[in-house]
Amino acid sequence: MKSVTKFLALMSGALLLANGAYALSPREQLKQMVEQLQKAPQNSALRENIIKLSMKLKPVPAIPEEARRAFVRGNAAFGDAKNPDDYARAVERYQEALLIAPWWGDPYFNLAKAQEMRQEYSSAIEALKLFVLTGPVADDARKAQDYSYVLEDKEDRVAKDKATEEQKKRDYANKIGFLAGEWNAASTFHCPCAWNGNVYRWTDVITIKDKTISISNKQTGAITQKGSIEGDDYTTIKWAAVPSESAKMGRQTLGGGSYPDFPITVTVSPSRISWKEPQAATGGDWSWESSNDIVLTKD
Repeated sequence: MKSVTKFLALMSGALLLANGAYALSPREQLKQMVEQLQKAPQNSALRENIIKLSMKLKPVPAIPEEARRAFVRGNAAFGDAKNPDDYARAVERYQEALLIAPWWGDPYFNLAKAQEMRQEYSSAIEALKLFVLTGPVADDARKAQDYSYVLEDKEDRVAKDKATEEQKKRDYANKIGFLAGEWNAASTFHCPCAWNGNVYRWTDVITIKDKTISISNKQTGAITQKGSIEGDDYTTIKWAAVPSESAKMGRQTLGGGSYPDFPITVTVSPSRISWKEPQAATGGDWSWESSNDIVLTKD
């Protein structure tokens, strides 16, 4: 019995020695955690634990020179910044410093300022939260907290503006959605045209997508005219016609003559489109005549 007791005592001692040999000191734990963070920079929980452990150490871990170098370069990039890309470089430098010394408060505060300039408000608020965890003096902690409230307000305004803009887009899409697709002439839509005594007749198909109108030959599918709808009031629209034969707005050149500029007055409802065109145009050796009142439906 005594031998068994002695054996157990020896084993317990060996285990204690083994545990003592493999137990990490707080500073060794910190080093290991920093290495883990460098492999997973987005691990916020790990970063917070590093800061909390660092604050318990006396003295607080020193700041490596490489971290200072990245921080100073971040300040230089921030000072010279003139556009979002410049501030992105500052953000990158501050984040570099904070991967080397995650317990260092100053880069978190400056990181928040750079992120604010890029309108990355959520990230900036998170940076200020981490700054407060690093144990700044009371006045600086209060300034950081107040600063985060300002950023929260900016974030709310951006979200509200974005929601308003998206609603406007939805309202606009709903308003003109009926314009999409192919419309058919309620009666034959034809444009008799004559060149050198020969008369050409065709029936066209009108296709409307958003604010673009295309008139194509029903038989061949070739586009004969293009137009753009101007304005957002879809009760009466001025359609500035751009014939395919000419790049000039509202002008078509054929056979040595040209159409006059012809704005087309369009009246629109969800099930009916009608417009009035000039009745005729002549030039050189050709003449053109159009239906005066064209009615299109989706029937």
